[in-house]
Amino acid sequence: MLSVSDIQLAILKSLSNKKSNFSSHHELCRYLCFFQLLYLAVLNKFILFYVSTGVAKPELNVTSTPVNAIKGRDAILQVTYSTTTGNAIIEWKFGGIFIGLMNTNTPQPSLSPGYNITDTGSLVIYNSQFKDTGDYMVSLNIFGQPTIVKHVTLNVYEPISKVSIGLLSQDIFEGTAVTLSCDVNGNWTSISWKLGNTAVLNDEIHRANGNTLMLSSISRTDAGNYTCTAQNPFNTSSGSIPVTVYYGPDQPQVTIFSDKDTNPSQFVMVNSTVILNCTTDSNPLPQYYWYLNDSQKSFQEGSLVQLNRVNLSMQGDYSCNVANAKTKISKRTSVTLRVYQLLDGKPNCQLVSTASNSALLFRCIWMGGYPPANLQFAGLENSISNNSFLEQTMTNLDGIKGKSITCVGKNVIQAENCSIIPASPSDFNYAKNVSYSDGTVTAVLQMAGNSNPAANIQWFKGNQTISNGGKYNISADTSRLTISNFTLEDDLGSYHAICQNPLGSQYVGIALTQPAVTDFTMKPNSNRTSVTLNWQVPSTAVLTSFWVQIKGPAIAQSGRAADNWYTFQILNSTTYSTVVQPLQSSQSYSFQIIPRLGNGAGTQSTVLTLSPSTDSGLTPGQIAGIVIGSILAFLLLLFLLLLIFCCLCKRKRKQEKKVVFEETAAPAKMQNNEKHSSDLTNQAATPSNMAANNVANKTSSTGRPVSMASSYWDAGSFNQNYDYDADNSSAASVNHDNSAEKSFRTATMV
Repeated sequence: MLSVSDIQLAILKSLSNKKSNFSSHHELCRYLCFFQLLYLAVLNKFILFYVSTGVAKPELNVTSTPVNAIKGRDAILQVTYSTTTGNAIIEWKFGGIFIGLMNTNTPQPSLSPGYNITDTGSLVIYNSQFKDTGDYMVSLNIFGQPTIVKHVTLNVYEPISKVSIGLLSQDIFEGTAVTLSCDVNGNWTSISWKLGNTAVLNDEIHRANGNTLMLSSISRTDAGNYTCTAQNPFNTSSGSIPVTVYYGPDQPQVTIFSDKDTNPSQFVMVNSTVILNCTTDSNPLPQYYWYLNDSQKSFQEGSLVQLNRVNLSMQGDYSCNVANAKTKISKRTSVTLRVYQLLDGKPNCQLVSTASNSALLFRCIWMGGYPPANLQFAGLENSISNNSFLEQTMTNLDGIKGKSITCVGKNVIQAENCSIIPASPSDFNYAKNVSYSDGTVTAVLQMAGNSNPAANIQWFKGNQTISNGGKYNISADTSRLTISNFTLEDDLGSYHAICQNPLGSQYVGIALTQPAVTDFTMKPNSNRTSVTLNWQVPSTAVLTSFWVQIKGPAIAQSGRAADNWYTFQILNSTTYSTVVQPLQSSQSYSFQIIPRLGNGAGTQSTVLTLSPSTDSGLTPGQIAGIVIGSILAFLLLLFLLLLIFCCLCKRKRKQEKKVVFEETAAPAKMQNNEKHSSDLTNQAATPSNMAANNVANKTSSTGRPVSMASSYWDAGSFNQNYDYDADNSSAASVNHDNSAEKSFRTATMV
């Protein structure tokens, strides 16, 4: 049985042999399609048969799509197929137009010029051109089975050889619309944009479409190097263009710098160095022009202005004007330079009486400098303020006494204050000063005390008010009373002063008395060759000098008689001590002080007398030598007494040993010896050895001699010391000595 493919091939060959009878290739194709439809309808029943019998389905696979090809080179649209029968028809169409057919049982396919079909059913397009780009349809037809249809897309490309960016305008100003076009020689599949190294993404301003990049409102941040990159499946290429955006100038900023100030935008100090710096953002760079106050003429160009040793006249409004020649835009900014000068010291607070001493006037002053200080009293009702000088009168003084009232002074760079504490007069006292010149005495009474405001002082003598005029003069502040031509007769007496301000008053009594001296003493030196005189005066005494007078032997050739008073010194009224020398220690002197007021004398002092010296005339060194010698003599005497005591103790011990001998000796012999010894003793007795003989002859309570050895020693001592009647008594002495010696030896033996 003939298959559909066999019938189609027979019809195609028949028509091909008669192709001259057809007007065109397309007409031939139409006839072929007609017969195909006819045979398909006839053989429809066979399709049902194949399906019902479960024969394996044929397959048609496209290897890849789309297929990319380079212009001028062959393009292959690869497919594969499988079938269980040996007869299959593969047909290719492009845009619905037949271009080739292959029967698996026929070795030679039917093709349009420029095409070929391989054994696998793939389509070869020779020397592909741009017109070959499009969708290709391939179908697999097997008799009795559904037709399998696949599509393959072919893209024909020309390699990219050059990429450039087109820009319509060379002068681009900020805020305008700009379009960049990427011109590519060759076919491209995609185009991307970069600004520098950053990809340009679509947003409200930037919009990429095809090969163009549109910026609806370009800004200064969009300036830079733009790169367009075009690519296709075979190669990639890029092109770049720099884009300059002209803008500005922005509103300029002016900054003030000072070498002496931390906040020069407020104030700068006199004599400091000031720099004004003007900055702005602009492309291209702008021109800078400086103006002062309302001047229409620029005084300097450039972004910096330096002002050396600024003074008050240099302050004002400094304007910086910037202009861009490209954009034709100019802008101006002004700053105020304020120059200050430090105020003098600190505020000065004053309080004075006013309204006939019934109200207080508070005053605060802080002058100098710039800007002026604003002053205001803190602590006063209805306080007011003013610059540099402030006065405020208070008539209601309730509660103001002793209250601290502060004047607060300040400007933008300085702040200081001063305080006032109102007080009534207290602790007032007077000091007097009396002077004598050209025969005239002047007395000054000066009153001082605590008072705020200063007290107004009224002076009185007795009950009479003292007023300016004549011999009285009262100072402008009333604190001093001067009495001219002061005399003892007219001006001594009782005075007083009343110190008063709006807050109270104080009474001060004053007494002026005649010159007088009290507590007059003298102190001579050790040898009475000089004397120191000291004295005091009553606090109320009025005087101008002291006369120091002496009476006695002539001093320093004074040329006066010894029994007359002589004014030895004249001292001022503030000196209360003097030394008088040289004096003769053997003479008597008298001293007295005469206080004086001008030419008049006051009450003289008591008379002090220095009597002649009555001492031995020993010097202190001699006296010290006598004392030391006496102490040494006493110590030596004490030593001798101790030595004698020791000797006596030793002798007593010897006497105690001889007692044994005295008790054993014959009574007769003892009596003879005692008698002989007594005779010798009585003959040679003297006042110096009577006591020793008496001791030797004393007996104890038993009637026996106390010590024979003692009698012997005393007699021997007498003979040795005085050699009494040696010639006449030699025999007796020998007998006595022999008897005594024998007795001593016997006692010793015992």
